[in-house]
Amino acid sequence: MMNDSRVAHGGSPRNFPRCAFAVLLGVVFLWVQPCAGQSVVEFRTRMYGGSWAGPSQTDGWEFIAKEDLSVIQLGLFDGHDRGGFTQPHEIGLWDDTGNLLVSATIDSGEIVPLVGNFRMVGVPTTQLRVGQTYVIGAFMPGVVTDYVYGLDSYNASFYGLRIDPRVQFVQMRQSVADALAFPASTGVRDIFGMFGPGFVVEVPEPRTLSLVVLSILLLTTVKNCNQGAKEKESKNFGKIK
Repeated sequence: MMNDSRVAHGGSPRNFPRCAFAVLLGVVFLWVQPCAGQSVVEFRTRMYGGSWAGPSQTDGWEFIAKEDLSVIQLGLFDGHDRGGFTQPHEIGLWDDTGNLLVSATIDSGEIVPLVGNFRMVGVPTTQLRVGQTYVIGAFMPGVVTDYVYGLDSYNASFYGLRIDPRVQFVQMRQSVADALAFPASTGVRDIFGMFGPGFVVEVPEPRTLSLVVLSILLLTTVKNCNQGAKEKESKNFGKIK
């Protein structure tokens, strides 16, 4: 009789439903998947042309992070209608004291895919802290043959420039040097901003929501499993008696 009782109790783990295991795998799968990304600078439509020529320089802009952000890509505006960049370009992201936080190189041509108006490449995740000031810049080797848009405030609106509300634009930045350098100059006539370089930040919300939903499903399934195991155990115990 005692041997039968042990079998009844020992059998409950084998009743763990396959669906619970599937839900658990779903949670693990979502956890290891990369989060979606959102470009902080976009134009309403595909833009062509822009400013070019001049000596070697680093063009970019200054901004303040309105919340904690994770940068996962750096990129550059491509104004060519075909063929991609004619030169390779280095992109840098600095804090407001000139410390380089992360950088990347975008090859010439069309090796890097075009997304909207920008070609973006992945970088190690770089944290931006709320309230802190940062500067992004792109090195344009002279004589500059690739484009940037030096926009005044009117044209920025006319061309549908959109800057993510999690980022507060401050002003354009520029420096003249033979390599990527912190763009210390803060203004050229009436230019609103130099676009130019851009970046992509992590957007974790959809994954987080899915994890919450799957976790609830897992807990519910385990609860139902335990309840079913107890009921079956009770019935088996009744038969043994």
